[in-house]
Amino acid sequence: MRLKYFSDKKGFTLIELLIAMLILAIGLMAVAGLQVTAIRGNASAKWVTAATTFAEEKMEKFKSKGFSDSDLTNTDWTTPEPIPGADNFSRQWKITEPAAGNLKLIEVRVIWSAIGVSKQVDISSYVAK
Repeated sequence: MRLKYFSDKKGFTLIELLIAMLILAIGLMAVAGLQVTAIRGNASAKWVTAATTFAEEKMEKFKSKGFSDSDLTNTDWTTPEPIPGADNFSRQWKITEPAAGNLKLIEVRVIWSAIGVSKQVDISSYVAK
């Protein structure tokens, strides 16, 4: 009787299993890297959303006032004011009246620092007479 050791055997060899595990490990490391990038992107978007909300809040206060209101006089960029309840954020604004005289340009800037980097969001709008 003749024994066939390798020709009758079915299944995976040890080398095939190691190669499959290596490919799986490389794929999982790539997915982990993408996850870290997604987390950083979400954190950055959170800061930008908060800054935009603070800028829009100030803009709405200006727009709710009348065209002739004393708060809407021409100014250069104001000194940054801290935003209550938001430690890293400050905002400033600038109001200019173009030559036509029927419009006022309101610009609001929110500045914040995240991870040692200073960032800002600017919005602008016109108020008509």
